[in-house]
Amino acid sequence: MNCRSFRRHLLIDPRHLDASLRDHAARCSFCAQALERALAFERRLADAVQQEYGQVAGGERLDGADHDPGHNPSHDQRSV
Repeated sequence: MNCRSFRRHLLIDPRHLDASLRDHAARCSFCAQALERALAFERRLADAVQQEYGQVAGGERLDGADHDPGHNPSHDQRSV
């Protein structure tokens, strides 16, 4: 594992590291810092999405809107 490969993986999915990636981060302080920054960004992004769109829990949206996972809006009839 080298730093370039490690950082490339951080761009793809910093939350899921295999053993070789975790080992590299443990040995390389620069990549460990890059990992911490990437994970902090992912947390901020998730928080922003949560604040903007709410959470879907058990098919019920926290904002009170109806949510039907089987509903396909393309099958709605439109009045003309």
